[in-house]
Amino acid sequence: MAIDDGDLSVVLKRLMSRDSSTRKSADSRRRLANDALTREYLEAGLRLIAKQLRAENAQETDGEVDDGEFDDQARPFFDWLSQNKVIDEVASGELGLHGSAGTLRDRWPFRSDYIEDLLTYSLWVRHWAPHVEMAEAAIEPLATAEDFVEAVHLLAYYDLELLRDSPTYRLSLIAAAVADRDTTARMAIGEMYQTLHRTWRELYDRTLSTRGMRLRPDITLDDVAILLSAMIEGLRLRMTADPDTPILDAERQRSLLGIGVLGLIAGCVDPGDGRPVEAVAADLARKPEE
Repeated sequence: MAIDDGDLSVVLKRLMSRDSSTRKSADSRRRLANDALTREYLEAGLRLIAKQLRAENAQETDGEVDDGEFDDQARPFFDWLSQNKVIDEVASGELGLHGSAGTLRDRWPFRSDYIEDLLTYSLWVRHWAPHVEMAEAAIEPLATAEDFVEAVHLLAYYDLELLRDSPTYRLSLIAAAVADRDTTARMAIGEMYQTLHRTWRELYDRTLSTRGMRLRPDITLDDVAILLSAMIEGLRLRMTADPDTPILDAERQRSLLGIGVLGLIAGCVDPGDGRPVEAVAADLARKPEE
């Protein structure tokens, strides 16, 4: 599944949102959304967040606070993200562009506007391309590998490793937390989930069909894809909140995700008895006759 850059005007809902001038036409807004400097402001924000999350003490900031409208209604998590930091980061980028207070506020008059668009930009499906590419690359090996268990373990390990320090993933946690009251964030995260769901579902479908496996009658492929997604996200969240939890074993290239995936396969794949999961679980829980 190819992921292209697309039209950023459909992603950036807060761009020029408080601009009452005639320049706020659909065409002018589209041009500004897809302008190189606009994109670099957003990329600069992502780079700054990555640096902040990698810092040994994320609470240590220089205390810089900007004057002016750009600071109005800022979200507490982003108190450290000042306009000067964003402008300086643009200048340090590889594109050789230069920002300014004027061009930044021309796009987002308030910091809260910039942060909202930064969140949705981080959830843009283009930023999840590495994870889509990993799933696509794993389709053939997982379906045909002689050692299926080893293939599952390696894919699970590398998937968790890929997102362990991903600022895009960590921003998605913030967006998910505000999605119930932020329509833009909810739509962006929904699009992200649908993209990843389609790609990983194809991987599971190909694996099952190639290996001649079928699911138990009360389980669908979509159920499996959602359950595995929830398992992955739960372990990633635990790794983020409690990094000392033994989830990844770098020396053996093993993870708890691999064990969980194999357990789900063992429970959901029909070995030929045609019984639903609930019936199998009920039998397992039945007390032996005394």
